[in-house]
Amino acid sequence: LVIDASDWGKSLDILNATADTLIQADPDQNLVFSVHLYWPSSAGADANFIQSKLHAAVANGYPLIVGEFS
Repeated sequence: LVIDASDWGKSLDILNATADTLIQADPDQNLVFSVHLYWPSSAGADANFIQSKLHAAVANGYPLIVGEFS
């Protein structure tokens, strides 16, 4: 089962906070999470911003895919 991040798939902060709880609640351990990289450069989403968001998710250790990007 793929679970998208909230805010049209953009909110990695919420996935970081909830992924472990969701994984622990799934007896089949059959979850993967998805983020959509629609973070605008006009709002400061440069390469460092994107890398820091993705590194934070990796540090939490949950399965994550990039479902959409632009």
